[in-house]
Amino acid sequence: MERQVCKTSKIRWYVGLFSLIVVSALAGCGSSSDQGAATSGTATSGGSEAKGQPISVAIEPLAPYTYKENGKWTGIDTEIMEEVAKRLGRPLAYKEMLFPAMLASVQSGRVDMAIGEVGWTPDRTKTGLFSDPPYYVPALWATRHGVTANNVEELKGLTLGTGVNNEWIPALNDIPDAKVKLYQDPPSLLAALDTGRVDVAFMGPAELLTIKKERPELKFTVVSPPPVTDAEVAEHPAWMSFRRKMTGFYIDPKQKDLEQAVSGELQKLYKEGTFLDSVAKKYGMSSDDLFVSEPYMTPQRIAVDRPKGWVAPTQ
Repeated sequence: MERQVCKTSKIRWYVGLFSLIVVSALAGCGSSSDQGAATSGTATSGGSEAKGQPISVAIEPLAPYTYKENGKWTGIDTEIMEEVAKRLGRPLAYKEMLFPAMLASVQSGRVDMAIGEVGWTPDRTKTGLFSDPPYYVPALWATRHGVTANNVEELKGLTLGTGVNNEWIPALNDIPDAKVKLYQDPPSLLAALDTGRVDVAFMGPAELLTIKKERPELKFTVVSPPPVTDAEVAEHPAWMSFRRKMTGFYIDPKQKDLEQAVSGELQKLYKEGTFLDSVAKKYGMSSDDLFVSEPYMTPQRIAVDRPKGWVAPTQ
């Protein structure tokens, strides 16, 4: 039986995001200098022999997942990864950069990992490793004034916009008669939406809701679409992006030991429950919003980057 994310759960999720907007705005962009222990290169192992070695982490401001407060990185991803790192006995060294550079830096081995609502996709597993999901996120999009697109069927024939390297791209390219445009950052994408150069914008839910709150002059509607059916996914596999989805910590492809160590600690956090419950509460959400998996997620990853017998962590 497929679990449905109810309207009230999504509303709680929205409220949690909005509560972070003011904090993020007050914190500002901060310095681009790294926070955490200095490191002259990336580590080569995640096992016990790596204890004490810094983990270099690519990161960008993206409330409520990764953002600065009083000059210190915090947020959902940050707090979960710092707890994992503490348990591994390894400090974190943050390197701030834009999202495309985050992915490229992991793929080239310039950093050990990237965090911040990095969506799991089969394509990304070809160039990097993914931890088990630290949490799960809903699918949202934004429509410009005068455009109605409340489900996937209504996207047909429209001009759709998303970010460079965004996990939405394969799904959008599979919408009949749609035109897809790519943008370097969320403000540019939503400016295109506001001026009518795109009809619908696709990005991370945190980015979308943050910009809606901070830029009230941009007239768009946030849409929470119904999940696509199993039959639709069978016909259009890329449409999995229109369902609630998995995130992950994206890890240097040469560091399998690190991925396994991080995933092992994440599994423990799910089983213990207390720490993750405190994270959800802090950010105005319930654990169901963040830490309950869907039935389709386990087979989705077993088909790509997990062995038989693996189960998507859940509370």
